[in-house]
Amino acid sequence: MKIVLLEFVDEYLEFLAFVRGQGGRPEDYRIIALELKLQNYLKRQGAAYETTLPYFDNDSHRRMIVRGKEIMDHVADAFVFTDEDNVSRAYLLELKFHLLFVLYHVIRQIEIIDAVCAKYGKVELFACVSGAEQSSLYITDRDRFLGQLVALYAGQKGLPFNPIGGARKEAGPVVRQQKKRSSYLLDRLTLKLLKAFISYSRKKVILIPGDKWGFAQLKREISKNVQNVLFVSLLPEDAPGGRLRSLFLAVSGFFTGHFWVDLNAEPFDGTSIPSGLDQAFDHIFEQASGASFRHKGVDFLELLRARISQPFKLHLQVLYGQARRLKLLVRDLHIQLIISPLSRYVWSVVGELSKTLGIRSLFVSHGAHPRPVDEVHEMEMLELCRGFMLGDYTDIAIATPVQADHLHYFKQKYPWVKNGEIRTGPLNFADLSGRDKREAKAKLGFSPDEIVVTHATTVKNRKGFRGYFIETADEFISSLSDIVRAVEQNDKMRLVIRPHPGFSLNDEELRSLLPVSDKYNICSSGPFSDILAATDILLSYSSTAIDEALLNRIPVVLYDKWARYNHFQLPAFDPGDLASFLPVCYVSDPSILAVALGAVAKQRGLIAEGRVDFSRYAFPQVDRRALYEYIDSAFRLKSEVLK
Repeated sequence: MKIVLLEFVDEYLEFLAFVRGQGGRPEDYRIIALELKLQNYLKRQGAAYETTLPYFDNDSHRRMIVRGKEIMDHVADAFVFTDEDNVSRAYLLELKFHLLFVLYHVIRQIEIIDAVCAKYGKVELFACVSGAEQSSLYITDRDRFLGQLVALYAGQKGLPFNPIGGARKEAGPVVRQQKKRSSYLLDRLTLKLLKAFISYSRKKVILIPGDKWGFAQLKREISKNVQNVLFVSLLPEDAPGGRLRSLFLAVSGFFTGHFWVDLNAEPFDGTSIPSGLDQAFDHIFEQASGASFRHKGVDFLELLRARISQPFKLHLQVLYGQARRLKLLVRDLHIQLIISPLSRYVWSVVGELSKTLGIRSLFVSHGAHPRPVDEVHEMEMLELCRGFMLGDYTDIAIATPVQADHLHYFKQKYPWVKNGEIRTGPLNFADLSGRDKREAKAKLGFSPDEIVVTHATTVKNRKGFRGYFIETADEFISSLSDIVRAVEQNDKMRLVIRPHPGFSLNDEELRSLLPVSDKYNICSSGPFSDILAATDILLSYSSTAIDEALLNRIPVVLYDKWARYNHFQLPAFDPGDLASFLPVCYVSDPSILAVALGAVAKQRGLIAEGRVDFSRYAFPQVDRRALYEYIDSAFRLKSEVLK
């Protein structure tokens, strides 16, 4: 059996040239297509192929996460670094966060290779051997490990391997373009003016990440309820518009009360990066045992070292410089409180640094993070949520009872989770109060009597692949195909598909991989709140949209085709017991999905009459004064050294 594993269209074209050169036929090879764009191309060409569905199953997800945890444990033991401000965890967590994406990518491909060979027995393997990206933290389309991994696997198992095409040139080293010192003159002048203004006006200063993530509305709300406040945000390094826009944003703060500052304009008190940071990173590989970076017999230590060393070291070095500048900025601008929905990149430093500086930091909780459903989900949550509620911010703004349950579970189990809690209710979720559903449906081209089912789930591209509680791209297409067929079976039901931001396919390509139907629309752009306002039923596997729907009293159907991840640990939908599935219905059987959707649709009147209990998913009453009282106390207690 001749097996060829491919990821990209150009690899398929090289494969065709290879076959012609061998005097063979493409039909003599079984093609395993790992990426959706390649599948889309092959389908349009009428070429036979297989997806990864038969080769990456629930057990594969579990093995990948367990192996990832074992490697992360090694990394945590080997990487030891603390900066001058006693910040240490932020560097380790940033390293682990980005490293896990690369690890999952490699381990997943090894799992697929192994499963293919296990299914077909004696095989002859073919793949393109290419170079790998060396200049990005994330997996990109230039990261082409597959051929190298197939070759390593074949060598370990004694299987014949045939490389296709010539090796591509690997990406060169990262050269990070820094501004010339002279270009900071305006930034530094603006910063000095801002310092003087704050000192003179005695404003209460809050550092926030910007106006995204619902913070524009939150900022307005705080300004109305807390006196004498102004906001400061860090100007992104890749902000469009150049120097004039940067200057405009900085100066406009004198009129809007929201200043944007370039963190690099703060003079760095120390020009050299500590050697201990490089040494801590190198220690990861120097202390690796023979099994540390091995899976299914494939040793990928050198592949991993070559891929991550340069960009990951640079990222940690930049983070070190940002941490030092952030400390100066907080001190010089008299920042008294930091509020953020992020805990990555420079915002990962905030929690530890705020404790050192004796100020409070408030993490605005968001995302669909429930209590872990099992030990594998817990492993994944523990790593992922160190950038969410399990980070080092002094306090957490709790939006929902589900989030509170999530935090309390980890607090009880792990002593290092010490965040304070403030029940604020949702601060950055969509609020549909006052929105007219009929009008919202009309804007999407639907009639008022049509039942709108919105599908939203967290499928990621290569850049951010995670496992278990998130579907693979092939699982996503398979589940979504079931949903299209289920909607077809319900009269007056229409489907809105909302792909996750950054999804790898455009609308036309996605449609080509789904069943033919005129009952669904793909809405890839525009505010999600506009779609949610027209929604009668939200359907998902796992997504922040689940929380947003339930907070707005919209029923949810959880479709877990794989019987792997029950988001809220609910009993499976039973067509014979229609009284117990609202407001959330869990379905794992494709054959009854249409029945479940129809049953939920028929009970919408109960929700309109207020006869459905949403209290498990939304606090019944939230007094927002708790947020403003917290902010006032943060200003009063600035000088207190937090424990």
